[in-house]
Amino acid sequence: MTKSTLIEPTPLFTRQEAPAHLAPAKAITRAVELAAAIYSVPDPRELIGLNQDFTLRDARAAAIQAAYQAGIPVRLLAKAFKREPHTIRDLINKPRPRGADIGPIVTKILHLIQSGPSAHA
Repeated sequence: MTKSTLIEPTPLFTRQEAPAHLAPAKAITRAVELAAAIYSVPDPRELIGLNQDFTLRDARAAAIQAAYQAGIPVRLLAKAFKREPHTIRDLINKPRPRGADIGPIVTKILHLIQSGPSAHA
């Protein structure tokens, strides 16, 4: 055992995957704040401009799904919303019971997360 070998660390993500999973700190903060606001207000549908066809669960699931798509890990989302990770995963993965398409809501929230507060403010 006189010869030591250096083990090269293996990157967790390829260069193409890294930006989606390792979001900038400001985007993470913004995503958590926005999703938390949607999750905590009595009727978040007004906050993000939705009509009454969407349930509160749809709006909340969309907020969490958008935050997840912005690169925030399930573990961090669970901690931010004081929920178990499996609950967060259910909101991300389960199809909507009524079949409501929350894709447009997720896209809208993702846009809000990525645009963030105005740089001029």
